[in-house]
Amino acid sequence: MNRLELKLRELNPHLFGKLNDTREEVKLLLNQYIKNFPDYTDHSIHHTEKVFEIVSEVLTDEEIENLNEDEIYILSMASYLHDIGMCIPEEKIGEIADTEELVKERKLHPEISREKYLRDHHHTLSKKFILEEWENLKIPNEKYAEAIALVSEGHRVVDIGNPDIYKPKYTVKSGRSFVCLPYLSAVLRIADELDITNIRTPGLLTKYYMPDNEKSVLEWNKHIANTLMFISENFVQFEVKCSNHSMLAALEEQFNKIAIVINYCQKVIRNISNTEQRRFSLKLEQIKNDVKYIDFDPKGIKYSFDVDNVINAFVGENLYNDKLTSLRELIQNSIDTCRYKKVLNPTYTPEIKLFIEKNKIKIEDNGLGMDEFIIKNYFGKLCSSFYQQESVKKDYDAIGQFGVGVFSYFLMADFIDIETKTERSETLRFRLDKDPKNYFHFFNKFDRKASGTSIILNLKKEYENYSSKDYFDYIKDKFRYIEFPIIIDCEGEIVEIKKQDYTEKRVKEKITESLKYQYKSFSDKIEVFDYDFSNQSYEGAISFFYFNDYSFNKIYYLMNDDFINKTTRGNEINLSQKGVLVSKVYDHINFNDIFCNINLKEKLALQISRNNFSNDIEIYGLLNEVINNLSIAFFKKLNNENTGEQLAKISYNFIEKNYTNFRKEIYPYFYLKLNNTENAYEFVNYKQFIDKKLISFIISYNEENTIFINSKISDQFIVEYYLENSEEDYYLARGSMSLLNKNNYIENLIKEDDFYYIEMIKSVENKDDMDFIQHFSFMNTKNIDSINLKLNKLLKYSNSNFSTYENEINKSHPFVKSIFMYKESDLNPTSKNLIDEIFQLIESFDVEEDKGEDFSAIKVIEKELKKNIIIDYELTLNDFM
Repeated sequence: MNRLELKLRELNPHLFGKLNDTREEVKLLLNQYIKNFPDYTDHSIHHTEKVFEIVSEVLTDEEIENLNEDEIYILSMASYLHDIGMCIPEEKIGEIADTEELVKERKLHPEISREKYLRDHHHTLSKKFILEEWENLKIPNEKYAEAIALVSEGHRVVDIGNPDIYKPKYTVKSGRSFVCLPYLSAVLRIADELDITNIRTPGLLTKYYMPDNEKSVLEWNKHIANTLMFISENFVQFEVKCSNHSMLAALEEQFNKIAIVINYCQKVIRNISNTEQRRFSLKLEQIKNDVKYIDFDPKGIKYSFDVDNVINAFVGENLYNDKLTSLRELIQNSIDTCRYKKVLNPTYTPEIKLFIEKNKIKIEDNGLGMDEFIIKNYFGKLCSSFYQQESVKKDYDAIGQFGVGVFSYFLMADFIDIETKTERSETLRFRLDKDPKNYFHFFNKFDRKASGTSIILNLKKEYENYSSKDYFDYIKDKFRYIEFPIIIDCEGEIVEIKKQDYTEKRVKEKITESLKYQYKSFSDKIEVFDYDFSNQSYEGAISFFYFNDYSFNKIYYLMNDDFINKTTRGNEINLSQKGVLVSKVYDHINFNDIFCNINLKEKLALQISRNNFSNDIEIYGLLNEVINNLSIAFFKKLNNENTGEQLAKISYNFIEKNYTNFRKEIYPYFYLKLNNTENAYEFVNYKQFIDKKLISFIISYNEENTIFINSKISDQFIVEYYLENSEEDYYLARGSMSLLNKNNYIENLIKEDDFYYIEMIKSVENKDDMDFIQHFSFMNTKNIDSINLKLNKLLKYSNSNFSTYENEINKSHPFVKSIFMYKESDLNPTSKNLIDEIFQLIESFDVEEDKGEDFSAIKVIEKELKKNIIIDYELTLNDFM
């Protein structure tokens, strides 16, 4: 028994017995593969047992301990059943071959033989067979069968990184435990790829039954050449005996494929998320070969690619839209090596210097430097990052994410000169250019004696017109919060780039300078509130500017076009990561008149352009948290300086002009004007008001309206807002009403004999709001929003007509109710995006104008959403009529 079997027997003897039952059931069936594939290498029970053995060898003791009994059982079963699709009997093949996807494939490629066709699709056939025959295969139930089928199919081709199909938290039984499908699939895929030794092509079989077609001969020869495989903790090594060039070419292709599979599976494993406190990893990362050449000279064999096309495709100007990208990547790499060296040696002092001339830029650092191995395997290899090694990642989280930095150097340079040294290796000096026919040219003479790296970009002619100021401004803007100085020597002019302050020192001056001429006098009425923040994930400062009458009217409306064009909604938000600027403008928050500098200490995924983050929801949540903390700090100050009545009006103005997703922590600082059952005014904060646990209360828009309501209705609490002119149309306190909605109060329009009023009723349902949802108001819906009206115009006389109204989310509708049964923490990023998207579609949907396309789009999103969460309701057009 291998280690997985022993562990399963220890954890769950029942599942261990089920595994043995299945093994006995499929032994004979697996040996029938030869009937369908007479010319293929061994895919019998011997192959499956070998794959199972490799699975147990690939995993370290620690990684096996991390697996629960269900995961070990499913991985073991998938090891035995992943090739079952190659062994299906003739009559069963006929049934499966008539499925829609296979019929379509035959139409597209009628020339392909059934043998090749089934070989190419056997992973899918295996899944179908397991799902259909799970009882005969002695699998405990359908949930286990589905998990085993998906992991089996995942041993080749399919995207096991798709969390919609390969769920990181897949449940097979009741309880808290779950099965991580992408991790199990990644381990099986690697193990299956590694089974290429000559055990699958024994001598006598090779002698008497060697196939004669070219493809099969090539496949058999690859296995014949591999005599031994050794698996270490982080690499696998093959011993190979090779006797001709075609065999070597086939082996190179095979080993390259294995390396790609390992790299892809490692990427899948690194991206696994939403697994609570469980962490999944696989130490196996590399493939090594010990090749013995028999009777031929392998020299002269060389593979290459078109570097120009790679650079244009992956790191070209169209992607970055930044002429100085090379400079950014150059400095980032120096910062990373210095920071990592500091982690390894806390007494070390980093040094980075740039020397800028008209036709070249040189950067020098005293970091770790590079040896020949690093140059070959990381520096010169696209998408291969030194800092993504498991041994490095556990200690240091680098700026770099993609392993494309060196290729971006060619955006500015025709060729590059490099001199580098590690503490233990000799100095290396070499030159490289974009010509794929050229190797790196190494020189015998060099100057560097201490560890570190010097890189010279020999600039293209177009950079002759760049001034020292262009370079200074760019570097200062991009590298804002680096903890050690960057020295720049530009033709004798020396500038030291130091870590900047997060707080904007000239906010008031910037505002004054940007005011249009006719509004210059307003500068005396503008105040600035600064708030510094720092936690484990991020740090920074935010400055909020506002009129000192606390009207919170938008100041940026008064500013000139240059300012408006540089900001969004009056915001200037600079988002940096690891000290390097990523994005200057974000339109994620409905909050006006702020300057904000944020530096992420913990890395979030970037788009490859590095100018945006990959996950907008994470950024939206982060900015919303900062805005909430700013608001709390601001109102703490105001609470100490103002009366309850003043605070109620200030709170109202603030919420209406700067409404965002305010969290409950701010409730003790926001105030309400409340007319109680004795017709007396109280000024209470939102927490005190919510704590009253009122079943209902009435909304009034000003004092005159409150007097009118009290004359008609007795013994009722009234929340009074500050809309001053009853003769004009007003939006009824959208932000303030939304805060009440968040606390499960629902608007109801009440008609008395001669007037209308809005009563807020405490909802029976008590669901948590999901902060990631960006739109809550739905137009033109009936059943979803038939009760909860939000008026554009409050009218108190019966002879008036309602001109327009909006509908708020109706949490009692079964579709919405199903979604809000979940907490935000239970949802993965895909589910959140789908929920936000379907609510936006519902909001804008008009059944009378729809030609079928809009409702079809809603149904598509609904179908995708149901793959991620359970929704016990089917939307129809009746929900919108």
